[in-house]
Amino acid sequence: MKHKLSSVSRAIALAVLSAFIVTSAPLPATADLVGLVKRIKASAYGTPPGAERERKYLRFPIVQDERLETGSGAGMLVEFLDETTLTLGPDSDLVIDTFVYDPRANEGSAILSMGVGIMHFVSSKAQYAAMQIKTPTAIIGIRGSDAVIAVATDGTTTVSVLAGEFSVSNAEGGDTTTVGPSQSVSVSTTGSVSAPAPAPASVPDEVSLPAQKVGYGGAGGALYSDNHGLSDSGHDDHGDHPDNGNGNGNGGH
Repeated sequence: MKHKLSSVSRAIALAVLSAFIVTSAPLPATADLVGLVKRIKASAYGTPPGAERERKYLRFPIVQDERLETGSGAGMLVEFLDETTLTLGPDSDLVIDTFVYDPRANEGSAILSMGVGIMHFVSSKAQYAAMQIKTPTAIIGIRGSDAVIAVATDGTTTVSVLAGEFSVSNAEGGDTTTVGPSQSVSVSTTGSVSAPAPAPASVPDEVSLPAQKVGYGGAGGALYSDNHGLSDSGHDDHGDHPDNGNGNGNGGH
């Protein structure tokens, strides 16, 4: 009888422990890695699919369908698997709807949805069959390679091209124009696309984040492994020593 009670007690204890592990463990990694945070300023956040909103630091993973947000005075530079970079300025909100890249063929497709804010987008050498940035009022086709895109709180969108060409149309896909180097166009809340005008000659300070030293930090956890395709020295892909956002993670060098 004593042996039976002991077995029952062990079974109950095991059940309680299992329940604790299930409720406290991180969510399983079901999303695909698409990039890494390479620069950070102040408070920037990400919400992976099926997971809670988290603050981002250097070397944190960016995954498919993740929502990225920055606070006042904040910024975040993401480098994608194909070496395309996207820098979000303050008070910005963007969702990575689609990102597919085949390194063997050097081809891919991407759709980014930006609700508000400002970003500096620099495409890589990859040949994209379909690459778009969508805003509440505009659809921006990425032909390459360098542009600053600003979305006001009312949805008005301004595209300023520094290099290459971008196609800009309203949200319905009409009234399309091609924007070249040193040109800027705006799409109004009514869907009207302006004529090209001179663009600023340089990238605004709010999306010009300085290079940061990567310490012994990172936060891969279960979301990505060492074999992530983005080379960088002095980091911990398993996230045992998170960086503090200034490149001074535990054991930084």
